[in-house]
Amino acid sequence: MFRKRKNKDSLSKELVDYLGDHNLFKSHSARIGVKELRAKRVRVDIINKDEQLYDRVMRVYYSIVVTFQTTGAYKIFENSRGDALIRLIKTIPMQVPPVQRPRQPQQGAQG
Repeated sequence: MFRKRKNKDSLSKELVDYLGDHNLFKSHSARIGVKELRAKRVRVDIINKDEQLYDRVMRVYYSIVVTFQTTGAYKIFENSRGDALIRLIKTIPMQVPPVQRPRQPQQGAQG
């Protein structure tokens, strides 16, 4: 990311301090926008401009989403050779009875 820059050490420390600041990012799901990253001098590519790259990234993203939503997977590690370690929790399927709503009195009914 900063490999070819003369001040790569100071830029990387500044970015680590920024991204690691709990007061700025109180959640792992906090969005960090392109403008914020560019303000920190990070080179950011917009994947929407490259249709093939966008398609590939979205395929991986949706594969991960489906895996987390439909299995007991809670963490996935994968290397560049395709070897993976997937951590799972045991899930117990439960059938939940439908919610019964209270009956509404009919208009005009006398009780």
